[in-house]
Amino acid sequence: MHAGFASSSTCARFDSRATDALRRGPRRARRARSRRQTNIGAAEDFSGGYHASRHDKLTVDLEWGQPGAGMRCVLVRGSPYVTCHYDGVSPSFNAPQMLERFSVDGKAVECDGREVTGRRFEVSFIQSDETWVLYTEYTVTVICLNDAARMSIDAVEPYSGTLRAAMANNCTAGRSAFHCKKRPPADPEEPVFVALLDEHAHVYAEAAEVRFSVDEAHGTGAVHYAWKKRAFNGTDETTPLLMVQMAHHWLAGVEGVELAYPTPFSVSLHGQSWLVAGDEWRVLYKLSLIHISEPTRRTPI
Repeated sequence: MHAGFASSSTCARFDSRATDALRRGPRRARRARSRRQTNIGAAEDFSGGYHASRHDKLTVDLEWGQPGAGMRCVLVRGSPYVTCHYDGVSPSFNAPQMLERFSVDGKAVECDGREVTGRRFEVSFIQSDETWVLYTEYTVTVICLNDAARMSIDAVEPYSGTLRAAMANNCTAGRSAFHCKKRPPADPEEPVFVALLDEHAHVYAEAAEVRFSVDEAHGTGAVHYAWKKRAFNGTDETTPLLMVQMAHHWLAGVEGVELAYPTPFSVSLHGQSWLVAGDEWRVLYKLSLIHISEPTRRTPI
Protein backbone atom coordinates (compact mmCIF):
# COMPACT_ATOMS: atom_id res chain seq x y z
CA MET A 1 0.00 0.00 0.00
CA HIS A 2 2.17 2.75 -1.37
CA ALA A 3 1.02 6.35 -1.76
CA GLY A 4 2.75 9.15 -3.62
CA PHE A 5 1.86 12.83 -3.35
CA ALA A 6 1.20 15.51 -5.94
CA SER A 7 -0.69 18.76 -5.64
CA SER A 8 -2.73 21.29 -7.59
CA SER A 9 -4.25 24.67 -6.84
CA THR A 10 -7.46 23.16 -5.50
CA CYS A 11 -6.60 19.85 -3.87
CA ALA A 12 -3.99 17.46 -2.64
CA ARG A 13 -3.77 14.35 -4.79
CA PHE A 14 -2.56 11.07 -3.42
CA ASP A 15 -1.61 8.60 -6.14
CA SER A 16 -1.72 5.10 -4.70
CA ARG A 17 -0.51 3.65 -8.01
CA ALA A 18 2.96 5.18 -7.94
CA THR A 19 4.60 1.76 -7.72
CA ASP A 20 2.60 0.41 -10.65
CA ALA A 21 3.61 3.46 -12.68
CA LEU A 22 7.26 2.51 -12.51
CA ARG A 23 6.50 -1.07 -13.50
CA ARG A 24 4.53 -0.27 -16.62
CA GLY A 25 6.38 2.70 -18.11
CA PRO A 26 5.52 6.42 -18.15
CA ARG A 27 2.81 6.46 -20.82
CA ARG A 28 0.69 3.66 -19.36
CA ALA A 29 1.47 4.94 -15.87
CA ARG A 30 0.03 8.39 -16.61
CA ARG A 31 -3.21 6.82 -17.83
CA ALA A 32 -3.44 4.60 -14.72
CA ARG A 33 -2.81 7.51 -12.36
CA SER A 34 -5.45 9.70 -13.96
CA ARG A 35 -8.00 6.90 -13.69
CA ARG A 36 -7.32 5.96 -10.09
CA GLN A 37 -5.82 8.85 -8.15
CA THR A 38 -7.53 9.87 -4.94
CA ASN A 39 -8.05 13.58 -4.25
CA ILE A 40 -8.34 15.25 -0.87
CA GLY A 41 -9.07 18.95 -0.90
CA ALA A 42 -11.81 21.53 -0.51
CA ALA A 43 -14.89 22.58 -2.45
CA GLU A 44 -13.65 26.17 -2.60
CA ASP A 45 -11.51 27.34 -5.54
CA PHE A 46 -7.98 28.20 -4.40
CA SER A 47 -7.00 29.93 -7.63
CA GLY A 48 -3.90 31.39 -6.01
CA GLY A 49 -2.28 27.96 -5.80
CA TYR A 50 -0.35 26.68 -2.80
CA HIS A 51 2.93 27.36 -1.06
CA ALA A 52 5.23 25.54 1.34
CA SER A 53 4.95 27.46 4.60
CA ARG A 54 7.25 25.38 6.83
CA HIS A 55 9.55 22.39 6.60
CA ASP A 56 12.12 20.36 8.46
CA LYS A 57 14.07 17.20 7.63
CA LEU A 58 11.00 14.92 7.77
CA THR A 59 7.91 17.12 7.31
CA VAL A 60 6.61 19.91 5.10
CA ASP A 61 3.48 22.08 5.31
CA LEU A 62 1.58 22.97 2.13
CA GLU A 63 -1.02 25.74 2.41
CA TRP A 64 -3.90 26.83 0.19
CA GLY A 65 -6.06 29.93 0.63
CA GLN A 66 -5.66 32.31 3.55
CA PRO A 67 -6.32 32.40 7.33
CA GLY A 68 -10.03 31.92 7.95
CA ALA A 69 -10.57 30.47 4.47
CA GLY A 70 -7.91 27.91 3.68
CA MET A 71 -6.36 24.51 4.35
CA ARG A 72 -2.95 23.20 5.39
CA CYS A 73 -1.70 19.68 4.71
CA VAL A 74 1.26 18.31 6.66
CA LEU A 75 3.28 15.77 4.67
CA VAL A 76 5.13 13.48 7.06
CA ARG A 77 7.75 11.06 5.84
CA GLY A 78 6.85 7.56 7.02
CA SER A 79 3.24 8.27 8.02
CA PRO A 80 0.48 5.90 6.86
CA TYR A 81 -1.97 8.83 7.06
CA VAL A 82 -2.49 12.05 5.14
CA THR A 83 -3.26 14.93 7.53
CA CYS A 84 -4.98 18.18 6.50
CA HIS A 85 -6.16 21.06 8.67
CA TYR A 86 -9.18 23.08 7.50
CA ASP A 87 -9.95 26.66 8.46
CA GLY A 88 -13.42 27.70 7.34
CA VAL A 89 -13.55 25.72 4.08
CA SER A 90 -15.51 22.61 3.01
CA PRO A 91 -13.58 19.30 2.86
CA SER A 92 -13.86 17.26 -0.33
CA PHE A 93 -12.78 13.69 -1.10
CA ASN A 94 -13.16 12.33 -4.63
CA ALA A 95 -11.75 9.93 -7.19
CA PRO A 96 -12.44 8.99 -10.84
CA GLN A 97 -13.75 5.59 -9.70
CA MET A 98 -16.95 3.88 -8.61
CA LEU A 99 -17.73 3.03 -5.02
CA GLU A 100 -18.55 -0.50 -4.00
CA ARG A 101 -19.21 0.24 -0.33
CA PHE A 102 -19.68 3.34 1.80
CA SER A 103 -20.07 3.45 5.58
CA VAL A 104 -20.36 6.21 8.17
CA ASP A 105 -19.28 5.54 11.76
CA GLY A 106 -19.32 1.82 11.00
CA LYS A 107 -22.82 1.71 9.50
CA ALA A 108 -23.39 0.97 5.80
CA VAL A 109 -24.97 3.90 3.95
CA GLU A 110 -26.12 4.38 0.36
CA CYS A 111 -24.03 6.88 -1.61
CA ASP A 112 -27.00 8.37 -3.46
CA GLY A 113 -26.90 12.10 -2.75
CA ARG A 114 -28.44 12.04 0.73
CA GLU A 115 -26.88 13.95 3.62
CA VAL A 116 -25.09 11.84 6.25
CA THR A 117 -23.34 12.93 9.43
CA GLY A 118 -20.40 11.36 11.23
CA ARG A 119 -16.69 11.40 12.06
CA ARG A 120 -15.47 8.23 10.35
CA PHE A 121 -16.12 7.60 6.66
CA GLU A 122 -15.02 4.40 4.90
CA VAL A 123 -15.07 3.85 1.13
CA SER A 124 -14.16 0.87 -1.05
CA PHE A 125 -13.42 1.39 -4.75
CA ILE A 126 -14.25 -1.03 -7.57
CA GLN A 127 -11.47 -0.18 -10.04
CA SER A 128 -8.44 0.06 -7.74
CA ASP A 129 -9.76 -2.43 -5.14
CA GLU A 130 -8.67 -0.01 -2.41
CA THR A 131 -10.37 0.82 0.88
CA TRP A 132 -9.81 4.29 2.35
CA VAL A 133 -10.86 5.59 5.76
CA LEU A 134 -11.41 9.29 6.55
CA TYR A 135 -11.30 10.56 10.14
CA THR A 136 -12.50 14.02 11.19
CA GLU A 137 -11.77 15.81 14.44
CA TYR A 138 -15.35 17.07 14.69
CA THR A 139 -18.67 15.83 13.34
CA VAL A 140 -19.18 16.66 9.66
CA THR A 141 -22.28 16.44 7.45
CA VAL A 142 -21.48 15.35 3.89
CA ILE A 143 -23.17 14.42 0.63
CA CYS A 144 -21.91 11.29 -1.14
CA LEU A 145 -22.37 10.89 -4.90
CA ASN A 146 -21.40 7.86 -6.98
CA ASP A 147 -21.63 7.16 -10.72
CA ALA A 148 -19.69 5.30 -13.40
CA ALA A 149 -17.13 8.08 -13.88
CA ARG A 150 -16.58 9.61 -10.44
CA MET A 151 -17.39 9.45 -6.76
CA SER A 152 -17.31 12.35 -4.32
CA ILE A 153 -17.84 13.06 -0.64
CA ASP A 154 -18.33 16.79 -0.01
CA ALA A 155 -19.06 18.63 3.23
CA VAL A 156 -22.26 20.65 3.06
CA GLU A 157 -20.80 23.60 4.97
CA PRO A 158 -17.39 25.05 5.91
CA TYR A 159 -15.41 23.13 8.50
CA SER A 160 -12.65 24.07 10.91
CA GLY A 161 -10.65 21.15 12.24
CA THR A 162 -8.41 18.29 11.20
CA LEU A 163 -9.12 15.54 8.68
CA ARG A 164 -6.98 12.45 8.26
CA ALA A 165 -7.10 9.80 5.55
CA ALA A 166 -5.47 6.38 5.26
CA MET A 167 -5.57 3.54 2.78
CA ALA A 168 -6.45 0.47 4.85
CA ASN A 169 -6.52 -2.24 2.18
CA ASN A 170 -5.55 -2.52 -1.48
CA CYS A 171 -6.88 -6.04 -2.07
CA THR A 172 -10.37 -5.46 -0.72
CA ALA A 173 -12.30 -7.77 -3.05
CA GLY A 174 -9.42 -9.71 -4.63
CA ARG A 175 -9.46 -7.70 -7.89
CA SER A 176 -6.09 -5.92 -7.75
CA ALA A 177 -3.61 -7.37 -10.22
CA PHE A 178 -0.72 -5.67 -8.44
CA HIS A 179 -1.41 -5.88 -4.71
CA CYS A 180 -3.23 -9.17 -4.12
CA LYS A 181 -1.09 -12.18 -3.27
CA LYS A 182 -2.06 -13.84 -6.54
CA ARG A 183 -3.53 -12.76 -9.84
CA PRO A 184 -7.29 -12.08 -9.89
CA PRO A 185 -9.64 -13.58 -9.18
CA ALA A 186 -7.94 -13.77 -5.80
CA ASP A 187 -9.17 -14.23 -2.28
CA PRO A 188 -9.92 -10.87 -0.62
CA GLU A 189 -7.38 -9.94 2.02
CA GLU A 190 -8.64 -9.38 5.52
CA PRO A 191 -8.68 -5.72 6.65
CA VAL A 192 -6.23 -6.46 9.43
CA PHE A 193 -4.85 -2.91 9.63
CA VAL A 194 -8.17 -1.08 10.03
CA ALA A 195 -8.34 -1.46 13.81
CA LEU A 196 -4.78 -0.13 14.20
CA LEU A 197 -5.46 2.83 11.94
CA ASP A 198 -8.63 3.58 13.91
CA GLU A 199 -6.81 3.36 17.24
CA HIS A 200 -4.06 5.84 16.32
CA ALA A 201 -5.91 8.18 13.94
CA HIS A 202 -6.44 10.92 16.54
CA VAL A 203 -2.70 11.61 17.08
CA TYR A 204 -0.56 13.08 14.36
CA ALA A 205 2.92 14.49 13.76
CA GLU A 206 3.22 18.23 13.16
CA ALA A 207 7.02 18.45 12.91
CA ALA A 208 10.16 16.42 13.58
CA GLU A 209 13.66 16.87 14.93
CA VAL A 210 16.62 14.84 13.68
CA ARG A 211 19.97 14.61 15.45
CA PHE A 212 23.02 12.34 15.41
CA SER A 213 25.22 10.80 18.09
CA VAL A 214 28.33 8.60 18.26
CA ASP A 215 29.30 6.05 20.93
CA GLU A 216 33.04 5.63 20.43
CA ALA A 217 33.37 3.03 23.18
CA HIS A 218 30.99 0.64 21.38
CA GLY A 219 31.79 1.74 17.85
CA THR A 220 28.21 2.73 17.03
CA GLY A 221 26.42 5.76 15.66
CA ALA A 222 22.76 6.64 15.98
CA VAL A 223 20.19 8.74 14.19
CA HIS A 224 17.52 10.11 16.53
CA TYR A 225 14.04 10.99 15.24
CA ALA A 226 11.82 12.94 17.65
CA TRP A 227 8.28 13.62 16.42
CA LYS A 228 6.39 16.67 17.65
CA LYS A 229 2.78 15.56 17.82
CA ARG A 230 -0.72 16.83 18.49
CA ALA A 231 -4.10 15.16 18.96
CA PHE A 232 -7.75 15.69 18.07
CA ASN A 233 -9.53 17.91 20.58
CA GLY A 234 -10.63 15.94 23.65
CA THR A 235 -8.68 12.75 22.83
CA ASP A 236 -5.81 10.94 24.52
CA GLU A 237 -2.57 12.73 23.61
CA THR A 238 -0.43 9.95 25.10
CA THR A 239 -1.35 7.46 22.36
CA PRO A 240 1.89 6.78 20.43
CA LEU A 241 2.20 7.76 16.78
CA LEU A 242 1.61 5.04 14.21
CA MET A 243 4.38 5.16 11.62
CA VAL A 244 5.91 2.98 8.90
CA GLN A 245 9.36 1.40 9.18
CA MET A 246 11.24 -0.17 6.31
CA ALA A 247 13.48 -3.21 6.20
CA HIS A 248 16.76 -1.29 6.48
CA HIS A 249 15.59 0.19 9.81
CA TRP A 250 15.18 -3.29 11.26
CA LEU A 251 18.51 -4.45 9.86
CA ALA A 252 20.24 -1.50 11.52
CA GLY A 253 18.38 -1.89 14.81
CA VAL A 254 15.76 0.51 16.18
CA GLU A 255 15.03 1.51 19.76
CA GLY A 256 12.01 3.41 21.07
CA VAL A 257 9.27 1.82 18.96
CA GLU A 258 7.15 -1.32 19.12
CA LEU A 259 6.02 -3.47 16.22
CA ALA A 260 2.29 -2.84 15.86
CA TYR A 261 1.51 -5.78 13.54
CA PRO A 262 3.72 -8.73 12.53
CA THR A 263 3.01 -8.81 8.77
CA PRO A 264 4.09 -6.10 6.30
CA PHE A 265 1.77 -3.14 5.87
CA SER A 266 2.99 -2.33 2.37
CA VAL A 267 5.29 -3.55 -0.38
CA SER A 268 6.87 -1.17 -2.89
CA LEU A 269 9.99 -0.87 -5.03
CA HIS A 270 11.81 -0.01 -1.81
CA GLY A 271 10.83 -3.33 -0.22
CA GLN A 272 8.54 -4.29 2.62
CA SER A 273 7.50 -2.00 5.47
CA TRP A 274 5.78 -2.52 8.82
CA LEU A 275 3.59 -0.46 11.13
CA VAL A 276 5.26 0.57 14.38
CA ALA A 277 4.13 2.66 17.37
CA GLY A 278 6.37 5.23 19.03
CA ASP A 279 7.12 8.95 19.25
CA GLU A 280 10.94 8.76 19.21
CA TRP A 281 13.22 6.51 17.19
CA ARG A 282 16.87 5.69 17.77
CA VAL A 283 18.32 3.95 14.71
CA LEU A 284 21.66 2.28 15.47
CA TYR A 285 24.50 1.76 13.00
CA LYS A 286 27.74 -0.14 13.46
CA LEU A 287 30.56 2.18 12.50
CA SER A 288 33.40 0.83 10.39
CA LEU A 289 36.97 1.38 11.55
CA ILE A 290 39.10 3.48 9.26
CA HIS A 291 42.83 2.85 9.42
CA ILE A 292 45.07 5.70 8.33
CA SER A 293 48.73 4.96 7.84
CA GLU A 294 51.71 7.01 6.73
CA PRO A 295 52.37 6.84 2.98
CA THR A 296 55.19 4.52 1.88
CA ARG A 297 58.30 6.44 1.05
CA ARG A 298 59.76 5.78 -2.39
CA THR A 299 63.46 5.92 -3.16
CA PRO A 300 64.23 8.36 -5.98
CA ILE A 301 65.62 6.71 -9.13
